[in-house]
Amino acid sequence: MQLSVHLLLIAEALRSASCLSHERTLMWTIKSIADGSVDIRGVPGDPADWIVNGIKRVSNSYFTDPTSKQISRRLALAFQYSTKRVFFSDQGFKQIFRIVLEPVPSANGTVYYSVPIEVVYGGISTQVNGMAMDWASGSLYWTDALYNWITVANASDYNMAKHIVFTGFSRPMGLAVYPQKGQLFWSSIGAVPKIERSTLGGESRVNFVDSDVDRPLGLSVDYKAGHLYWIDDLRDTVERVPLDDPTSRWTMHIGYRHSLTGKLFGLAVFEDFIFATDQLNMTIDIFNKSSGVMIKSFNASVTVNLPKGIPYDILMYDSSLQEEIDSDCNRLRCSDICISDGGRKAHCICQEGSSLSLEDRTSCVESATFRMPQYLFSVGEALCGVDVIAADQEYVPIDVRCFYNVSGHRMVALGFNVYEGVLFFSDQKDRVIHRMTLPNDVNSSAIDVIVANTGYVSGLAVDWIADNLYWTVEDRGLLMVSRVTGRYAKVLLRGLDRPQSVAVNPLNGTLYWATPDTIYIANMDGTNAKILVNIPRSQFDGMVLDIRADLLFWVDRSLPGIRSCRMNGSDLAIVLRSDVTQNMTLLDVTVYQNYIAWTDGLNSVYFGMTSSSSSSLVNILRGVRHAAANTSHDIITYDFYLQPPLDPGKTNPCDIDNDVHGCSQLCLLTPSSGSQCSCSAGFTLVDNYCVSEPLTHDFLLFVDPYSKIAYQYDLNPMTPSSENVDGSENGRLRGIALRSANIPSLVAYDYQLREIFWFDEDRLKNSVKQISIFETVHYHTVSTLSKEMTVSRLEAVDNYGDLLLTDSATGSVFLISLANTNNLQKLVMQNVYESAIAVDECAGDIYWADGVTNDVNRCNLSESCFSDSAVEFTTVFSAWNKSRILGMNIVQSDEEKTVIVWTENEIHSLRNGASTLLLIVDESFSLSGAVMADNIIYFTSAFHNAIFQHDTKTKSTGVTVDGFSEISDLKLFLSPCRNTSYTIAPHPSAPYTESAVQKKDEAKLGPGAIAGIVIGAIVFLLLLILLLVLLVVLLRRRRDKQAAETAAYSNPTYDRLSSIASTLSHMPEGAEGFSSPYVSFNNNNEGENKDSPFPPAYNDLYFSDEAIAATGIFDGYLYTKEVPECEKKSGLPFPEVSAVDPAIFLIGAAGDAESKVPARPSTGDDPSVTDFHPSSLPTDDDATHADGCNGFSAKK
Repeated sequence: MQLSVHLLLIAEALRSASCLSHERTLMWTIKSIADGSVDIRGVPGDPADWIVNGIKRVSNSYFTDPTSKQISRRLALAFQYSTKRVFFSDQGFKQIFRIVLEPVPSANGTVYYSVPIEVVYGGISTQVNGMAMDWASGSLYWTDALYNWITVANASDYNMAKHIVFTGFSRPMGLAVYPQKGQLFWSSIGAVPKIERSTLGGESRVNFVDSDVDRPLGLSVDYKAGHLYWIDDLRDTVERVPLDDPTSRWTMHIGYRHSLTGKLFGLAVFEDFIFATDQLNMTIDIFNKSSGVMIKSFNASVTVNLPKGIPYDILMYDSSLQEEIDSDCNRLRCSDICISDGGRKAHCICQEGSSLSLEDRTSCVESATFRMPQYLFSVGEALCGVDVIAADQEYVPIDVRCFYNVSGHRMVALGFNVYEGVLFFSDQKDRVIHRMTLPNDVNSSAIDVIVANTGYVSGLAVDWIADNLYWTVEDRGLLMVSRVTGRYAKVLLRGLDRPQSVAVNPLNGTLYWATPDTIYIANMDGTNAKILVNIPRSQFDGMVLDIRADLLFWVDRSLPGIRSCRMNGSDLAIVLRSDVTQNMTLLDVTVYQNYIAWTDGLNSVYFGMTSSSSSSLVNILRGVRHAAANTSHDIITYDFYLQPPLDPGKTNPCDIDNDVHGCSQLCLLTPSSGSQCSCSAGFTLVDNYCVSEPLTHDFLLFVDPYSKIAYQYDLNPMTPSSENVDGSENGRLRGIALRSANIPSLVAYDYQLREIFWFDEDRLKNSVKQISIFETVHYHTVSTLSKEMTVSRLEAVDNYGDLLLTDSATGSVFLISLANTNNLQKLVMQNVYESAIAVDECAGDIYWADGVTNDVNRCNLSESCFSDSAVEFTTVFSAWNKSRILGMNIVQSDEEKTVIVWTENEIHSLRNGASTLLLIVDESFSLSGAVMADNIIYFTSAFHNAIFQHDTKTKSTGVTVDGFSEISDLKLFLSPCRNTSYTIAPHPSAPYTESAVQKKDEAKLGPGAIAGIVIGAIVFLLLLILLLVLLVVLLRRRRDKQAAETAAYSNPTYDRLSSIASTLSHMPEGAEGFSSPYVSFNNNNEGENKDSPFPPAYNDLYFSDEAIAATGIFDGYLYTKEVPECEKKSGLPFPEVSAVDPAIFLIGAAGDAESKVPARPSTGDDPSVTDFHPSSLPTDDDATHADGCNGFSAKK
């Protein structure tokens, strides 16, 4: 790339100096103390001659253009003799240049050189101090102490470069290459000064010299002698080691150590000489390589005609230092960069953002990994990125890449996990949090919603160690946490004052968040919260942790500016002052090494660098603008720099298989390398396991699609509830984990089966699944549905053992028989919109709203509601002139039945053909569900993750429960209808067909009809008498059962059998067998007894306890049967136990063996969640058995 005309280097003859020439020359860079310009100066000729006989000529290379001369700051040097090229870094233009030294005869016969200048790379910092050229491959290497990396580039191209070393060191300085052996050497002067070695591709990295080094700067390789030389500025030494034995060390003390008069920087070795630049004395010092004795020292300016200056890098330009190598690079013809492997061997690598083609291994294609490091920022409806070197690309074009753009949306908060290649962002239009796999292909399925109905998410932070996601909800005062999948979301802290940004440091288990004038610090499990920084009347916003530098940066819009402090709150400082920012509205900040970037709240991103200026600690370098956006919000640095790994030797306390040994839901890190298990709402933590005790009636039911949990909210405050896990009313929740769920969006409950059904959405297929509320390990797929169906409602018709679902795409309603799940029957309903359908199980009625007419209709299942019958349905409400009915539910009481319907912002009750307005909400609320129990209306919104309640008597409204990823499909389940006696009409045996639908009309009765009515009445009376007899029997059994239940829970054996029941309820899915000292289990159901009253999965369960012959589960109760001592045998199978056998009872203490006691099974979340612990079971020493058949003594 040719530099613009004002940067052209024009040869200018001086009375005592000529331009650099293609001949043996000692070259060095020198900074003028007069005007600050930095030039390249040289002494041509054989040093063995001019050291003895004096310097005859001086060569120069500099800008004659005043503007360019003022900007240019040349520093590091390298050369390739075969191409006559000299390379140098320019910290003024922040680029790497090359010049070609070619002779041009002058008119008077004197030889001068015209020196065109070209750009090799644009975007270096001001501290590229070391540079070296692999002359065999044509690749140029340099160190950058501010970006903290080592880069290699194709020296013949523009910006074709790759960062090959960028971790594990600080402030790299000197650099040297050894192409004959494929080796790269560099020094670094950070917290751990050292010299390292690697291959020329940056691999096989080792510490070459890491002892007795203080400030190693310039490096040089003596290829003939096989030595590596370096300068140690603090030790005032020039030292060397053999390349094959770094322990054999030679040290030459310069003599400045005690006088403190020297400051060495650059180093070059040639033949018998060592050349060093002395910046304090502004001299070039020459030493004998063998003895270390100084031979000569001369002014770095060389002549009195040139101003004095400070010397930097130095090299000897000579062909003898670059022996000819027949490199494979000439044969490979790499498309990007060639790397020497030693000898003639070589291989190809690709520039940043590209990867090597697997076909030829020489060409490059666009990389499948996201480019790093780069700044990513949200600008309204787009997510964009720019390389971090944009801060130093003042004189070259900047490549701003917007990789995600959705019209009308508003992206705000950003978070990332660089190890997984994942970006998280909040979209304030849809109020969701997205998870995006990078690099993103918008047409792919790499973007998922993981949290919905979020409220205003102003901050996101990712724990890259434990894989958790934290976010703040500003308008609700919440700090939330979940797994990075969005599962197990919970409120970590509530009642916060407009929380803004959030940041985490998982290396020490600390969490930070900002409110308008305060920054807080706490453990990552939310405990031990305290104030870190408080500045009244401030306006804190975006925040970032620089863990490597032990610094916290945040925006203060009251300045406006940027503040910082240590991570413990000390050393509070302003790093960007308001007068510098020109009253920009700063919103967020990020860092990379010594650079800072921030958004201005409009459409721009600015970059700065730390400075020693007293007026401002940040030197603003430049900015970029997004032309189409009007808001720039969050900014992050997508790189490992902000997410450092654990220190070597440390283990991740959450790096355990959480479903087997560790936390069953959330593992939250704490200080001192600790962790704390935590549960989402609805669960109680017991020995690292999250458990919950489900309800059978009197509860609200809803599902969180992203946490994949069905929740029951207890409407009976007298019911024993789970421990209040988050300090809120959520303690009345019961969580039921939905196994194998993808996105469970709809949920239903069957009273008799005591099972949860859910509609599961997947990219490949949709399905309906079921699981027992008492046994959450095993699930069953009821039916697989077409992806063309848009299921909007799911109901369990438990009196019939069927499921009802609606397809909003066609407005149709279907019935799935659990006895034949492949039999999908279409019902009479048409034009059903969304959730506008409900089932009255007590009467066997189905209500639905016609999406066209808004009429509310009713059909009775006993009279057949199938589409191939002459179906009769009744319009129960037709005067509706409101907005479209979006959904409905049935309220059943002893006195009357009410249909609850809702529109976009109204809730009505329909009773006896009349409509009553119950509640009006704001139009922006967008109702998504409503039910009513007594005088309380419970309702949900499409834009909130909470259940609200309204008391129709007191007219008070509030939040019932909140803190979920999303709330979907709110339903109400009170006491089941136990005394109904009706059956569903026979299902059509053939697939459904469209048929005529008739409304109910009055009919005339003939004689045959009258006779039929009389006979029917007699039959009805007989059935009624039989029903009353059965009812009396059932009531007696229920009374006895309740009495036994009361005795059971005070029975000492209850805990023991409850543990056994818990074991049953947590058998791993698909397990073929299980055994313990007391239990054995085989899950292959071959040859199972079809007459067994127990679930098939448990028909092969045996107990080896001598006192128990058989055990079974029936109707939610666990039964055992005692065997007399004289008839004992282990492993008696279930079929020998009958659920109605009066001999069935739970074994108690001696003398209490006659009681029949139900045992409540225990539930949990994951397969590992169980309160069954073999260590807590009694041993044989705890048992005492009688010798005869008269009883036994129970184990304690």
